[in-house]
Formats: sequence, structure tokens, C-alpha cells
Amino acid sequence: MNEHANTDGERLSGVWRLVERTLDEKSTFDPTCEQSHMEINGNHASVLVSRINMGTINIDTTNNPMTIDFHRECGNHKGKLFLGIFRVENDQYEELQSGFPNIPRPSSFNDNDIRFARSRFRKVK
Repeated sequence: MNEHANTDGERLSGVWRLVERTLDEKSTFDPTCEQSHMEINGNHASVLVSRINMGTINIDTTNNPMTIDFHRECGNHKGKLFLGIFRVENDQYEELQSGFPNIPRPSSFNDNDIRFARSRFRKVK
């Protein structure tokens, strides 16, 4: 992994508060739910949107767009793989990820397949 990739990976570590989420072109985000967040520590992530989803992530910051694989460790989709792309700008993280297991990875942020979940987070610490 190159030096740039390490820097991008380090920028992901921390707590990110969910500010927007859509699936099937419908908002699935309740702005009054301040508990919705994602915490990344190394290659482990926990996500709380409507319920806790914990898992292991693999990121590749050398791809354009950068890619993320989320292996769920609990819940209805335990053991399943969710593929996505992401970008980080300042304190903003945006992800476009398969909303269901075993769906091909989005190819760009312009991909409007209704099976993809689009999430935006703001870094809080």
C-alpha cells in the first residue's frame, strides 16, 4: 500500500455521525436520531443506524473511486458481504454501498441503482 493510501485509511478512523441516508431513492434517516453513527478503528467498524451492524471492513484507497467491503459479523446478514465505494473530503464521508448482500459494487457515485444505499457522515472525533 502506498503512502497516500495509508493517509486516507488513517483519516477514516474515528466516529462519524450520520447526516443523510437513502435506499431505493427514499430517505431512511430520521434527523432526530442523533445516535446514528459509524465508528471505524483500523479494519473494524460498527454502524448504528436503526440497529447495530458490526463487522470488518477492507478498504482500498488506490482504486478510483476508493472501495470498501463490509463483512457483517452480526444480525440478519451475519457473514454476508456488502460492497461499496466511498470518498472523504475534509470532515465529510460519503458512501454508496449495496443495500443487500451479494449485489455488485457500484461503479461511480452517479450510479442510481435502487439497490444501493447512499450514506453521508460528518466526522465528530
